[in-house]
Amino acid sequence: MDFTYCFRDRYNWDGGKAVDFGPLHITDEFMGEFHRQGLAREFDCVGSVQRAITWEGDATFPSERSILTRQGR
Repeated sequence: MDFTYCFRDRYNWDGGKAVDFGPLHITDEFMGEFHRQGLAREFDCVGSVQRAITWEGDATFPSERSILTRQGR
């Protein structure tokens, strides 16, 4: 199986999110203030990953039902 996973995101400090860098907790609201002051701006993240997956013989993927049964649910 050959597949390509494409992704795109606009980083725009739209609020409600945050990230931790070691002891620092940085919120989108905090970064948005830099944007309002002209010290930061939006940017786009774009990329893709291509992969080829092969398997041998009569390999099949287990059904959701068999996975849940094996996990005792």
